[in-house]
Amino acid sequence: MAKSNNEAVLKALIKAKQLISHPENWTKGSFAIDENGHQVMPNSKDAVAFCALGAVKRATRSGVVTTFVADVCVNTLVRSLPDRKPYRYFISEFNDHPEIGHADVLGLFDRAIEEQRKIVEG
Repeated sequence: MAKSNNEAVLKALIKAKQLISHPENWTKGSFAIDENGHQVMPNSKDAVAFCALGAVKRATRSGVVTTFVADVCVNTLVRSLPDRKPYRYFISEFNDHPEIGHADVLGLFDRAIEEQRKIVEG
């Protein structure tokens, strides 16, 4: 992958993590919710909280960032999941699992960001 694409993936992962950096901006069970707790699309102007995938969708929605970058972000997050069931291959199941909290999801992003940073730095 071109260096510029790797850098775009890193920036998108960082931006997605920033979107959910406060517990009140993170959610389970929906890609995104509004201030009343109703489901909205991640790109909605009313969205105030996001799940891990919703944050990636929101972070990659504008500019020259392509669907390709969003897909690579998701793949990087999947590779960063803990190696145990039931959520080994599914970010949404990890995010929504009853034993998983906000700090766990931020940790997932930290691992993915670190992996992507190593790729960028070569």
